[in-house]
Amino acid sequence: MKEKKRQIVRCSFYDQTAMQKQFEKMAAQGWLIEKLGTYFWTYRRNHVKGGLNGPKDLAYTIADIKWPFLYDTIKQAMLKERQDEVYDDHIFINHYEPIDAAPWKALNAYQLHWSDSILNTYLICWEDRIVELKFYWEPTPEQIEIAAKKLKEK
Repeated sequence: MKEKKRQIVRCSFYDQTAMQKQFEKMAAQGWLIEKLGTYFWTYRRNHVKGGLNGPKDLAYTIADIKWPFLYDTIKQAMLKERQDEVYDDHIFINHYEPIDAAPWKALNAYQLHWSDSILNTYLICWEDRIVELKFYWEPTPEQIEIAAKKLKEK
């Protein structure tokens, strides 16, 4: 099954309503936006069972840091993967901002800001592990505590 899909951009970057409708249309077909480019948009397959309205699920990526001297380099690389982009005079927001790390029992925690929204995507930094975590719903404090406990373990 195809995991990625590229689509030619058919609307103006200034028309956020049209962009949102296109993203929703693709999401209904099982595709989530991964990257916005000047000429192409890249989507990835949504593996949440039942689609966006189905059972709750989450996605995560774990980076275990085996050598402490690489920790800051890897952390900065993961933060820089999400950067605001400027097209003409318009800024497309896509970056992490620091949040309280205490609920995660972590050194640092960040939450993703995209367009005019704050998403339920987090970058959590523990002593020797960095996790990018995406909830497909608004997590409760109890769910954050459980996720933190499970993802911190090795």
